[in-house]
Amino acid sequence: MRAPLALPQQALWLAYQLNPSNPASNRPVFLQLEGPLHRESLRRGVQQIQSRHQTLRTVFGSGGGDPVQVIQPASEIPWLEADLSGLSAESQQQEAQQRLRDEALRPFDLEQGPLLRGLLLRLSPERHLLGLFTHHIVFDGWSERVLIRELKELYAAFAENRPAQLPELPIQYADFAAWQAERLARGELEAQADYWRRQLSGAPSAALPGARITRSLQDAPAAVCRLEIPPELTRQVREFSRRERVTPFMTLFAAFQLLLARYAGKDDILTGIPAAGRSQLETEPLIGCFMNLLPIRTRFREAMSGRELLSEVRQAVLDAFSNQEVPLSTAAKFLQTRENPRRLHVLQTMFQLRNLPDAGAPEAAGLRFEPYPLDTGVLDAADLSLEVLPQGEALLCRLHFV
Repeated sequence: MRAPLALPQQALWLAYQLNPSNPASNRPVFLQLEGPLHRESLRRGVQQIQSRHQTLRTVFGSGGGDPVQVIQPASEIPWLEADLSGLSAESQQQEAQQRLRDEALRPFDLEQGPLLRGLLLRLSPERHLLGLFTHHIVFDGWSERVLIRELKELYAAFAENRPAQLPELPIQYADFAAWQAERLARGELEAQADYWRRQLSGAPSAALPGARITRSLQDAPAAVCRLEIPPELTRQVREFSRRERVTPFMTLFAAFQLLLARYAGKDDILTGIPAAGRSQLETEPLIGCFMNLLPIRTRFREAMSGRELLSEVRQAVLDAFSNQEVPLSTAAKFLQTRENPRRLHVLQTMFQLRNLPDAGAPEAAGLRFEPYPLDTGVLDAADLSLEVLPQGEALLCRLHFV
């Protein structure tokens, strides 16, 4: 079965053709498993997810014409296991993390596949690390929660020898791609393109001084700086946002834009924010690449009050989400700039507050599934990005930069 590429996939396919060995679009999922593990049930669960979601058994090609995605029959996914339980605690951690990083950086062949592989590391009889590796062209942040939620249910079903309680998927990603192609052919996205043309006319494509414009993606490892917004300040942010009738995302994003303006010494700031791209209810249970980056422009005026800034950011965010189907690669064409075209990214700065669907209870059939934080050093989608994650009553901020 063949289908056109969805709009979010097109720029990723072009980037792959320019540099097939670049790992910047690899998407690893790392999990720590605590408790007695039935290894075969885990492997079968991952295998079933590949069978259930066509995107995870898709390859890509052009054949001299427009690029297409080709859905293949379900097949055995590459699955490696290693026992590290005989190593000392320090050596075990170093070896485990190195193996996970190496696998996370191994390139995918989008034309041959497969685009899903697994690595299971045994640390002790009741402690394992699982790495699942795929590519952004078939996977996004929302997909990670879908994958983890389904894996827990499928693992429990196989371990307990019962049917899995997963509803049938209403559509597949190829259906979404075909629907989007039809809308594009009928000109239904022209109004959205016009919005971005007006919004980005004359906007700067860079915000920060001293941007790294000549290094390749492979030569620019990302660094990470972490800080925590404590529970009391987090509570104040939420209360302030309610009083001002904005979301906490809008409040934090306005503060980030103001900070960038002050450090850059500029009054016109362009920052990307991610949009889930799942406006149709049927797309919510799917694994696939729906996410789009939206360039939000903030223009500062002399003597501008904080409330005025917040009001303008609120309106810009709402307007952007109303026009989120136009991909960044198209919106970027409306940037009229003389800045160096060899800069690493179209958008130099990015902000996101993670608010993804719940992955469900952490335990399944006596096995606890927990995220395993591991930085792979892969360059982010911007030269400078701030990621804010809820962590209990606090907020964890991770600043990625090159």
